[in-house]
Amino acid sequence: MKILLLLFLIAIITPLGSNALNIVVAGGTGRLGRVLISSLLSPLPSGKVENYVTVLSRNCFLASAPNRVSADFGFLGQKFVDKYANNMAMRDWDGGDLLDIVGKDWVGWEEVLEKADVVVNLCGGFTVQREQAQQRLSDAIRSTETRNNRVIKQIIIAPTDEVIPTLSPVAISAKVKRLEKCEDIANAGKDVSCLRVGLVVPDAQAQASGGKWCTGSDFAQLCIEKINA
Repeated sequence: MKILLLLFLIAIITPLGSNALNIVVAGGTGRLGRVLISSLLSPLPSGKVENYVTVLSRNCFLASAPNRVSADFGFLGQKFVDKYANNMAMRDWDGGDLLDIVGKDWVGWEEVLEKADVVVNLCGGFTVQREQAQQRLSDAIRSTETRNNRVIKQIIIAPTDEVIPTLSPVAISAKVKRLEKCEDIANAGKDVSCLRVGLVVPDAQAQASGGKWCTGSDFAQLCIEKINA
C-alpha cells in the first residue's frame, strides 16, 4: 500500500512532458519569428503542446494589436497571440538600446531567463543596435548562468553573406563585419550555435532557386535541429 501511495505521489508531482523546453525568442515578432513560434508550438500527435515560448519585443502592445499600426515595429497580431496564449507570453525589453526604449514594461526583462532552456536571437537589421541587442542578451544569459549554476543554450540567427546584398545592398562589407561581431559576442558564451540561413521565401521561389533559398518550413526545421542538438 505504501509503495502504491509513493508511486501515486511521484506521478502527480513529476512535470509532464520531459522533453518540453522553455524557449525565449528575442526579436520574435517578425515574419521568421512567426514561422518559428508556430513550429515550436505545434501540437504533438496526442494533441498536447509541450514547449513554452516567451517573445521579447520592443513593443508588445503594438506587436499584439488586432491590426498593424506601424511598420517600425514587429507584428504578430492579436489572433496569433490568442491562438498560442496557453504556451506563449510576450515581454517588453530594451532591444539593446537604452536610449530608444519603446515598451513600457521593459525593466527587469532578464527575469524571463530564470527558467529558460534556450534563447534564440532573431533580432534583425544591420545597425549598431544588432550588436547592442546581442551584447545585452549575452550579458544577461551569463549573469543568469552564474547565479543559477546552469547553462542556457543560445542560438544566433543571421543571413548568409551571399544574401546580404539582396536584403540590403549598401555598405555590404560593413554589414558582414557586424554580423561577425555579433557572433563573436555570442561565442563568448558556454553553449552557442550560430546559424546562417539563406533568403527565406515562398515555397515556389525556393524550389526555383535550386536550393539557394529556403522556405519558412526549412528555416524552422533548421532552427529546431539546433535547439534540440
